[in-house]
Amino acid sequence: MKMRGVPINILCIIASLHHCGIERYYNSVKAYILEKKIDCNLVGFSAGATVAWMLACSEDLGFIKKAACFYGSRVRYFLDREPGCDVDFIPAKEALFDISKITSQLAKFSMVTLHKNQFSHGFMNRCSENFHPDAYRQYSEWLQEWCTSELNAGAAKLPSPVNRVLR
Repeated sequence: MKMRGVPINILCIIASLHHCGIERYYNSVKAYILEKKIDCNLVGFSAGATVAWMLACSEDLGFIKKAACFYGSRVRYFLDREPGCDVDFIPAKEALFDISKITSQLAKFSMVTLHKNQFSHGFMNRCSENFHPDAYRQYSEWLQEWCTSELNAGAAKLPSPVNRVLR
């Protein structure tokens, strides 16, 4: 995948918990990364954000350079882990609990950047009732910049197609 003419390595993690659950999906993606032995950046949404967080916290995955976690509310079950790479955490308002409890814990980690906002879970998903066009545009532009930042320079190239969506 190219954005603004710059090749990037992104593993986009979209987890469907109906099929396998968080731990099994984490193990599957981890095995893929270890098998390929490639430097990569992670982008995860919802349950996929939780998997991206878990991978960023894996001590044996030095291949991961950074992660962006969008509304990963299940990260609350894995706050005993500390990331070994930069993590941008983009929370969302949640109907069932107070997200500030998660963000206050995440703020303690030096490698975590919190992106506070007022959007609801699913704001990046056009199929969600919480889709927010302005937030989508804002974070799409941010993601494009994030993907092409200097942290991505020098990363090994993924086999074609570069952008993998793992299900």
